[in-house]
Amino acid sequence: MTQEEFQASRKFAEEKLLALMDHETKPHAAVAWPMQSYLQYTKNGRKFFYVGTNIFRGVFEENIVDAINLFPQNFGNGNAMSVVHAINKVRPLCVRTKEVIRLLRTECFAVVHEDRLTAKNDDIIRLDLFRKLNKQPHHKKKYDFTGGIMHALKHFTLSGKPLSTGTDINNISHPLKIVEIIIDTFFIALDSYYENRNKYVCFYDQDASNDIKFVFYYEENSGVFFLTTIHKQPKKVTQKDKVKAAAKGWTNVRP
Repeated sequence: MTQEEFQASRKFAEEKLLALMDHETKPHAAVAWPMQSYLQYTKNGRKFFYVGTNIFRGVFEENIVDAINLFPQNFGNGNAMSVVHAINKVRPLCVRTKEVIRLLRTECFAVVHEDRLTAKNDDIIRLDLFRKLNKQPHHKKKYDFTGGIMHALKHFTLSGKPLSTGTDINNISHPLKIVEIIIDTFFIALDSYYENRNKYVCFYDQDASNDIKFVFYYEENSGVFFLTTIHKQPKKVTQKDKVKAAAKGWTNVRP
């Protein structure tokens, strides 16, 4: 990453995130990071940058893997709370679970965007660790991750071990592989459309029979896309989704 690329990236992210902060009426927000915090991805001759808060990156890139190895019983059991407990054991953040949750869901995120010196779009994705923990309606002692990367990871495994609450077997080499898949799916692949003015969906070609459907929420005031969910589905279902979207007139892809 050159100094010129860094300055352009920093300015772009800061403007987007400040607009989001104003829209959400927050008193403060993380909006900028030093150059050494950036990771660069190069795809099809295009440059993309990933950067985030220290807690997000520590949990996402290191602590989840450590927690899986030390406390495998806390993953894949359908309860987000047990995942939070495991993470807090390998990286003690707070004594009280309520405070751990508050810390992990408040300004604990990363952003992904294309190099501003060459980008042909104005898009930026915000990857929260999770947006909320919601009680499951039929299991009052169990919770779901709502939104963010922890919700997405429920559909992936590391050497057959669940990366979050789910049990889908879909091996990736490391949690960071999700960032690469998101770049491929959101920025490069053309298999995408708006389902409505705030819901944008993309499809990752997993294998001959299945796609992985990515759903993003588009916040209009700031122009920030939030990762809402990911799930695997048969290609025949994908085709039906596209037909329904076309019938509603929501086939316009991002410029």
